Amino acid sequence: MARPPNLLLVIVDDLRFDRVGANGHAGAETPFLDELAARGVRYTRCLTTCGWTLPACASIVTGHLPSSHGLIHHDHRFRVPKISALLSPDWATVGIANNGNLVPDDLSAETLDALGFERRPEVWKHFGWQEGFETYRWFHKQDKDGPFAAFEDWVAERPSDDRPWFAMLHTNLVHDYDEDQPWCLDVERFLGAPLPPSVHRFRDGPWIWREPPGDLDDDALAAALEAKYDGCIAETDRRLRAVLANVDLSTTAVIVVSDHGEGFDGPAARVHHCGRLHQDLLHVPLVVVLPPDTPDAPAPGTVVDTPCSVLDVVPTLLGLAGVDPGELTGHDLRRLPAQRELIAEDLGYLYLPTNDVAERLRRYEYKTHELKSRATVNWPRKRIDLRLGRQTWSEEYDLELDPFERVNLARGAHGPVRRPERDEGAVRAAWRGLRSDSDEARLLRAAEGYERRARSIRSRRRLPPVERHRRFEEIAEREPITFIVAVDDPVELRRHVLASDCYEHGGHQWLFVENRANRACDSISRLYWDAARRAQHDLRFYVHQDVLFPPDWEDRLFRALRDLEERDPDWGVIGAAGRALPEGDSEPPNVGHWSDPHKYHKPPRAGLPLEVQVLDELWLGVRASHDVDFDAELPGFHCYGADLCMTARAAGRRSYVIDAPVIHKLVRPDGTLIERSEQSHKIDGRRTDAFRRDFQRSADYVATKWEQYLPFQSTCHLYTRP
Repeated sequence: MARPPNLLLVIVDDLRFDRVGANGHAGAETPFLDELAARGVRYTRCLTTCGWTLPACASIVTGHLPSSHGLIHHDHRFRVPKISALLSPDWATVGIANNGNLVPDDLSAETLDALGFERRPEVWKHFGWQEGFETYRWFHKQDKDGPFAAFEDWVAERPSDDRPWFAMLHTNLVHDYDEDQPWCLDVERFLGAPLPPSVHRFRDGPWIWREPPGDLDDDALAAALEAKYDGCIAETDRRLRAVLANVDLSTTAVIVVSDHGEGFDGPAARVHHCGRLHQDLLHVPLVVVLPPDTPDAPAPGTVVDTPCSVLDVVPTLLGLAGVDPGELTGHDLRRLPAQRELIAEDLGYLYLPTNDVAERLRRYEYKTHELKSRATVNWPRKRIDLRLGRQTWSEEYDLELDPFERVNLARGAHGPVRRPERDEGAVRAAWRGLRSDSDEARLLRAAEGYERRARSIRSRRRLPPVERHRRFEEIAEREPITFIVAVDDPVELRRHVLASDCYEHGGHQWLFVENRANRACDSISRLYWDAARRAQHDLRFYVHQDVLFPPDWEDRLFRALRDLEERDPDWGVIGAAGRALPEGDSEPPNVGHWSDPHKYHKPPRAGLPLEVQVLDELWLGVRASHDVDFDAELPGFHCYGADLCMTARAAGRRSYVIDAPVIHKLVRPDGTLIERSEQSHKIDGRRTDAFRRDFQRSADYVATKWEQYLPFQSTCHLYTRP
């Protein structure tokens, strides 16, 4: 039998996926990791099993979820063997670790005390990390040189031992960006300015975000900490190059992975790590370098986008060693399934952002609270289920359209309103929560339902009358719709689109593209064009985030669509508002049936559907089978309704206003009613020079493109020659 390759597992503690050069970080100094990725295989969608070191590292070396391997928090120990114990006795094995969560059992209390452990519970002495390793060396995090030197010495001894070997090399160097080491102080090349003295050294964890230095706001603090973090990554890369120079990669399989990432998003209260399961913590780098002629090995430089997990590390190493992985749930990274469910969980800690329950980043832990967080990823959908005591709530995201997880698509409460007392029932607790003054309670009240809000504000602002309506499944003419929404304000989205019945019942496909600060697209037409590639249905609607659909909207829509298709089955574009066709010398009016801060627009006397020149963009509908699509080259965030209607016109199709009224700009993000146009910050923002310049850029493009149809009129602009 051929001798198996040696196996080297490198765990770089606290390394985020997106801070490595090969993974797209232009400012990274990771030439060695980038070279390994070019020589081996880089996995772009690897998720870890927890957002902090103890459970995540235990998962990496066992192939088990935390709830299975046992190290869910500091009061437990391993319940399953590590890979070092699964290999035969013919293997030489070594574990080298550099973090307090990987401390072995055989260190004396005096040794730990001498190292200055601030929180050294006795339970930290019975994890069982040394079990299964022939040699286990542990170094305090302050010792940056020890792990690398120990590995070099151990590799130097291998020529005298003809056994194949497995080594785990763990370094805490990136994790310690809070220190004042030279490599994380000399970071002006990353920051673009000298590092502020207030962050030369700070307390590890979320504390600096709770009480940031007075000279730094959240953005400046994040930039400074990220620069220190990048400095630590660069130093780690340099040291890995030096230490792996002594390893023969022609006979050694190398896996480089991280246990978790790090958070730097102060405004979203996603900082540090531990206590949550968002992608900045779960998405980790994974690079596999295999010896030449390894069976089933992908070609050097292969990039694998198939989702995978750190649970796949052990099955892969065992497969290379010729050992049956048994009942492990992971897969060999050389043979990943195309689709699978990935799990992460945190049973030890929970951090909550600012609300009535918790101050900024209040920490709940296993010693004082019953808690559980579980993330389930079926790419690209992700769901996080949370429990704190007797309360549960959820978060749901589309990782492809919303990689920063800003748009929570979960139905119902997005967080605890108030913890119920032990002696009160669910109904009383919910009632007390709704009467409370918390932001979550106000948000719940704002989304209670269209009819209730309509009754309370009808005297101040006219709204379309609500007809007796049927549920979606009772509408004979119904068909599923793909809705595509660009989102730069998740709160505004939730108070409008996500409060609508047509979203709540779940009968349609909703694609929400998070585009705050234009980080997804700097053109709305490009954004819609890209998102439409994922549309599942023929009928596609492009909707503003501040549109509220009344409860009878689907009933009206499908009746109106039936009437339209009896008249014009090959229609091009539909919407709720548009500019009528010219009649003689008179200026055509804006027509439709909708409500916005300007007024309530009644259906025209001529009735609907009504052909129009151009539709307003508050919502636009097309059929994919009619071949009318957005122009991905149209710049900016304006005039795309005019362009779409002209595209239909050029194809011999017509645009129509139909009788499916919607409500536009009902409330501000704080939940207060917008009664007049001047109360809308968006309408007020149209008076700025920046808005006018951006609008004119889009308008000139459309006018030049459709010169043969000039002049034509939209609801807000006359298109003439630029």
